[in-house]
Amino acid sequence: MIINALYPNIWRIISRALVQISGQYGGRVFFNVAPPEVTYPYLIYQSDSSLGYSYSMLNMSAWKGIVTMRSVSTTLASASDSLAELSNGFTGAFVVSGIANIAVPYDVQFYPYKVYSYPVERLNNAAVYTSAIGVETFITPR
Repeated sequence: MIINALYPNIWRIISRALVQISGQYGGRVFFNVAPPEVTYPYLIYQSDSSLGYSYSMLNMSAWKGIVTMRSVSTTLASASDSLAELSNGFTGAFVVSGIANIAVPYDVQFYPYKVYSYPVERLNNAAVYTSAIGVETFITPR
């Protein structure tokens, strides 16, 4: 049953879709937190909608939720520019397949809809800036 493959793998599916369009981050795309000694800029994605919810589409299970995408860098301009480049890539559906133990390919669609403000942080004795957006995200079986 498709539902068994989709729900335990929501974040793996989103990650695979983001990696397709996040060249400006050089593969530095992380769920919830980044490792301590990571190179800037990097992207963190996390749930912003109580883990989203399921819905039925043509008698198949699908998922919809809000995902926060945070671009982190040593300057606000770098964080904002990297995030703008990422969001410019949110055109159409991204096909996600080839994930271990998931036989069904999925379409992932991203629709930015709000902007967040984060204060400047201090990490390793340096200023770190965050630019962030909330993105309505849809995952549907292909």
